[in-house]
Amino acid sequence: MVDVRATTQLVDHFILVVEWGQTKIDVVKHALHTAPTIHDSLIGTVLNKTDIKAMARYDSYLRDYYSEDHCARYGLSSSG
Repeated sequence: MVDVRATTQLVDHFILVVEWGQTKIDVVKHALHTAPTIHDSLIGTVLNKTDIKAMARYDSYLRDYYSEDHCARYGLSSSG
């Protein structure tokens, strides 16, 4: 395991991976606050292990986008 802060001289950009329903907001804020070089190089965030059915509740406009049928086209399923 490597402390990501030790890689800042070797890596141009970072992507933050956050686990749905597990990673606390305070932990993410603390991690980014205490590592400003990481924060400055952050290009995006991945929401991992997302509950597709729950996601649809957050955005009624794109409800069909988060449906099982849409995800199945790409080989994705919330059941497995």
